[in-house]
Amino acid sequence: MNNDYQQKVKSLAMLREKQPKMSLAELYAQMILDECLINRRIDQLRKLIDQSLDQGDKELFIKLSKEYKNLCR
Repeated sequence: MNNDYQQKVKSLAMLREKQPKMSLAELYAQMILDECLINRRIDQLRKLIDQSLDQGDKELFIKLSKEYKNLCR
């Protein structure tokens, strides 16, 4: 069992070495892009939630509200 664990750790280490390293600037750029995409989806969800309320669609409202809540955490 211990040998299996060691093999997995070695495999993971080798995999990480093969993956390209991200520079700090690339990391920041990715974080900014991710934040923009999340904010855009939040805006979309707000509009869709309002529409579901206007239409009286309770199921859609609950579904969209859950997604909104998860993104706002």
